[in-house]
Amino acid sequence: MNIRGNGGAVLPTVLIFAVFALIVASVYTAGQLTIAKPSLRGPASLQALCNARSGIWKGLELLSKKPSDTLAKINTLDSLFNKKLFGRPTAAIASDSFSGLVPDDTPLAVQPFSSDSFGDCAVSLTFLTCYKVLVSQGRFRDIIKSAKGLLGGSIYHSPDSVCFLTTGSAPEGGGRIEGTTVFPAPEAALKPVSASKPRPEPVNKKQSADQLATGELAKLVAYYRSKLGAKLDTTIPVAPLLIQNSDQAAGIPEVVNGSLLINGSFTTIAWKEKRRIFVLGDVQITGKASIEDVEFVTSGEFKCFDDARLFNVSVFCPKRLVIGDRASFSGTALTLSSLLVYKSGRIENKSIIVAYGENKGLPAAPAKTPRPQLPVSVFISQDANVDAVIVACGNPGGIQTDKNTVVKGILWAQGAICHQGTLYGVLRANELVDLPTLKARAKTSGLPAAPAVQPRNSMSGSIRRLPNVTEYFMPFFLGRQIIARWEEG
Repeated sequence: MNIRGNGGAVLPTVLIFAVFALIVASVYTAGQLTIAKPSLRGPASLQALCNARSGIWKGLELLSKKPSDTLAKINTLDSLFNKKLFGRPTAAIASDSFSGLVPDDTPLAVQPFSSDSFGDCAVSLTFLTCYKVLVSQGRFRDIIKSAKGLLGGSIYHSPDSVCFLTTGSAPEGGGRIEGTTVFPAPEAALKPVSASKPRPEPVNKKQSADQLATGELAKLVAYYRSKLGAKLDTTIPVAPLLIQNSDQAAGIPEVVNGSLLINGSFTTIAWKEKRRIFVLGDVQITGKASIEDVEFVTSGEFKCFDDARLFNVSVFCPKRLVIGDRASFSGTALTLSSLLVYKSGRIENKSIIVAYGENKGLPAAPAKTPRPQLPVSVFISQDANVDAVIVACGNPGGIQTDKNTVVKGILWAQGAICHQGTLYGVLRANELVDLPTLKARAKTSGLPAAPAVQPRNSMSGSIRRLPNVTEYFMPFFLGRQIIARWEEG
């Protein structure tokens, strides 16, 4: 065929138009895919997030099961309302040796639906001092979403009941109570409950939330001690690590093999980082230091003074926790010794601090009388201001507040409370004692016990109603476990 003849060049013209049409179609298709891709990934991303949410609820279900229960006994559907939505329910994909979630940070694969076409999730359990933390990662296709649920406790309250006592008589001593004193609290609400035994269903369900799950508390302490013991290194003595500026704070290693001193006396220190720090010694924070989102696991004391500001911080320490001068603390803390808040020290933002009484008499030099055990484990004194839930349990499990102190929230003591300040919220104690009685008990500690006498409750402070007391969460081992905070990402 002569494509250059007088009849014209038809084939080149067709090829040119064909190539042009192909280019236009390709560009159009690519543009449409670019526009449609977010809308196509949107439903997939939502499904992954739904899987992550389902993992949290599945984790709650697993926590409610005994270790002897197997996953095959658990309905693996997300909820009962949709159990026929995705086909016929089938048995869970798991072996009979499954023992449920354990707090070792190891993810557990969970199939939330009867069909695996909708993705799956991985659930893990850990602790954050006073909270249990359920972490769920939902997966659908190549998209992964996460959800986190912090489990706290909730105790029964009513707008009018502000004082709960377990022994003795009605309070005396000139104190003021604006509300009802519940005396005595029902017996079912006072006995500690072991986590290994099922809790009996009390007649008065509202008061049952006052129970202390000592087994759960023991698991929490064992978890942190095991983590700390794994990092312990006593072979080489190390000098204290001194931090004096923000750049040094960002470079603090995961394990500090010695004491940690953060000193903002010369330069303001600002440190915000979500991480866990192990300190094999004491922690002391002074000067103008602002620390946020850090978790401290220490083998010694934890002290903050001057203008130190700790926000959303978590602390575990087997020795004293001290907040003094103008320092402020916000977050959660568990001390196995005592808590001291003095001068103008502040605890803010509905924090939770637990003093778990492993408090013992201090050793003395040879040929000297051992120093007596402290009469209480929580001291709030000298114009301190507290907006928190303060729990004193174990031995001695008591709380002392001075005249000029103001507490907003909940004071919960397994022992006695010497309350001389002002409390807006709820007080729960075994008994109320005045300061002379408390000092007398401190002098006689360690001596043979006197004959039991029915105690007389005495209080010189005041207890007033707090309308938003429902916004204060207890630690997860006290009361009914509920989701205190929910995070998604």
